Amino acid sequence: SSVSGAFSGNQENYGVHIVAALERTGLGLTEFCAVHGLNARTIYRWRQGDFAAPQMRLVIKVAKALGVSHDVLHAALEQARA
Repeated sequence: SSVSGAFSGNQENYGVHIVAALERTGLGLTEFCAVHGLNARTIYRWRQGDFAAPQMRLVIKVAKALGVSHDVLHAALEQARA
């Protein structure tokens, strides 16, 4: 499937896509965040559908860690917040 298709849909589906992207890394949430210097609470909130105005630098960092386009990830977060 395409990267853009991987992050489409409503908030509930978005959380599922975050979980799937994390699973593709082969790491658990805590380990993934430790390896990539991310805050586990932020990723957990995104998985749960809580998308309070993410900062672009964080979106870029998470997208890079997940191996997806930051433009697609940011657009999906904004769409899910709408």
